[in-house]
Amino acid sequence: MKENIIIEVEGLVKHYGEVKALDDISFSVKEGEIFGLLGPNGAGKTTLMEILCGLRKFDKGKVTVQGFDLVSDSYKIRSLIGFCPQETLFYDLLSVRENFAFSASLYSLDSKKFRERIEFLSKFLGIGELMNRKAQQLSGGMKRHANLATSIVHNPPIVILDEPAVGFDPNVKREFWELIKNLKGYGKRCFFPLMTCMKLTKSAMKLQ
Repeated sequence: MKENIIIEVEGLVKHYGEVKALDDISFSVKEGEIFGLLGPNGAGKTTLMEILCGLRKFDKGKVTVQGFDLVSDSYKIRSLIGFCPQETLFYDLLSVRENFAFSASLYSLDSKKFRERIEFLSKFLGIGELMNRKAQQLSGGMKRHANLATSIVHNPPIVILDEPAVGFDPNVKREFWELIKNLKGYGKRCFFPLMTCMKLTKSAMKLQ
C-alpha cells in the first residue's frame, strides 16, 4: 500500500450498454481525509460508490482499498467499509435496536462488542431515545441519523456516504456535517482508525 493512501482508483471504466457511466476515473484518498466527489445527477457517482463497496462490477481499471485489490480480495474489503446510501437501510417493522442487531450479525459482532457499539453510537449520534421505536415511526431526520449508525455499527475504518443529507433543511445539514467532522476526529483517536467520508453531490472529476 502506498504511504498514507487508503483508497486508490486507476483508470476506472463502466458501461451500461452503449452508455459510458464512468470514463477513465482516477483518484486517491489519504488516511484521515474527508474526501468529496462532486457531480450532477447522472454523472455516475452512485455507480462509483457501488463499485467501491463491491456491489457492482466494472469493465476496466483497478481499485485498491487499504492495499487490497477490489477484484481478488473483495471479501476482505467489505468489512473495511461502511456504506450509507441515500435510501434507508431499515426494516420498517423492526425497532431501531433490532435493525442494528441484524446489521451487526452480518459482520459477526459478538454480544459484548455489539453492546459497546450501540452505547457509543447512541450517545454520539443522539439516538438513544429512538432505540425501541419501530423504524416506520421515525421522522426523516431521525432515519438519517439512525441510517448512519447502521452503516458504521461494525466500526469500519472507511465510511462512504452517498448524499446522506439530501432533502435536509440548511440547519439540519450543518448539524449532520458536524457529525461527519466529529467522526473524523474519532478516526484520529483510532476509534475509527482511518476515517474517510465521501460526500457526493456535483462534478470535480472526469465523470460523464
